[in-house]
Amino acid sequence: MPPEQEAAMADELTPRQRQVLEAVQSFIQQHEMPPTRAELAQAMGMSSHNGAQEHLAALEKKGFLKLLPGISRGIRLVRTPP
Repeated sequence: MPPEQEAAMADELTPRQRQVLEAVQSFIQQHEMPPTRAELAQAMGMSSHNGAQEHLAALEKKGFLKLLPGISRGIRLVRTPP
């Protein structure tokens, strides 16, 4: 697969990833700080914060946010989807 095609695929978000990213953005706008994994899971209707963590990891890999290890609210937005 050509590098430009790989880059384009990396920019694509699944519908659920888009929902998670929007939930993070909304939380930050409302509270002026990022959510914890537990708060994000609750907002998304997930039974465990592990599901939220998996989506956050995928969003970080795609370059939409940065996760800061060891920090409860360690989510930093890097860019928004097109």
